[in-house]
Amino acid sequence: MIQAVRLNEHHVVGNMLLAASISPEYGLSLRHKMVPALFIAANFGYPEIIQSLLQHRLVHPSAIDGEGNTALILACRYDPNFPEGGKLAVVRLLLSSGMANVNARNMFGHTALSKAIVAGYSSIVRALTDAMDIMLRGTTALHMAMVSTQANPDIVETLVRSGKVDLNEVDAFGNTALHMGVLYNRLDMVRALIGNGAHSLDFFARDPKNQMTPLDTAHALGRGEIVQLVSHVQQQVYVIRATTSSVQAIEQA
Repeated sequence: MIQAVRLNEHHVVGNMLLAASISPEYGLSLRHKMVPALFIAANFGYPEIIQSLLQHRLVHPSAIDGEGNTALILACRYDPNFPEGGKLAVVRLLLSSGMANVNARNMFGHTALSKAIVAGYSSIVRALTDAMDIMLRGTTALHMAMVSTQANPDIVETLVRSGKVDLNEVDAFGNTALHMGVLYNRLDMVRALIGNGAHSLDFFARDPKNQMTPLDTAHALGRGEIVQLVSHVQQQVYVIRATTSSVQAIEQA
């Protein structure tokens, strides 16, 4: 079975699973191969095999490997040899089963979302955030998106628009996502963050080490384009907030 899974021979695998569901004795002989088959199919992005495994209910979608990875986490892991489309289809199947834990972490603290962000899988990030019904507290998902070399502005936009991330949350070093975009000179990410969440950003947040705002940091590092962008939007936001406060004061008077 394992070889058939590796070769994506989904018809062969499907017939084996059908036989296993009919014959308890044959199913018992394949039992030890079910979980590895699930992990391989998820990692390679083989939705037909995943669908067969889920359909025959011979393996639980939240099973974990020796490193604590679920099939969902493995499906989100970057692999240049397998297209995002197949992995996205696997992710959707696992999520639709209702038994895959979208918030599960492996022994290294990685989740399916963090893997997808680092891999730059925009469509998978969107599918995962849509499936989450809680705020992503205690994570640095947005920070990862701002600095990962594989990530792209679409991922930042998806995270911001999901409403499930705190745009001003700080990482272990006290930096906001905007700080990180400046530090790594990611103009494209800074633009995406500001363009989709300027009204909620704290432009005056200071890192604990140097007590510098993102704009201060951009000036200090000579990030000219970022300085121009942040200062322009920061001024616009300041005017809007000041105007809003004045209107509210008048209404309350």
